[in-house]
Amino acid sequence: VDSIGAIFVNRDGDLFAHVLQFMRDGKRTALPENSEILRQLVRESEFFGMDIWKSVLQQQLEATEKRENQ
Repeated sequence: VDSIGAIFVNRDGDLFAHVLQFMRDGKRTALPENSEILRQLVRESEFFGMDIWKSVLQQQLEATEKRENQ
């Protein structure tokens, strides 16, 4: 919170766009199919305490890694 009471989120803006989209749309959020970005989003979900989203991301990450390793 800054001096006027505004909340300042000092996180990566590109990743935060995904966080914000999940907050708006829930599980219907389109997720990237890139394992590195998904791993970064898992870390963001941990930072923000978003356990439900973390579970969704981990499932997507497992499926993506499986496709990448075929």
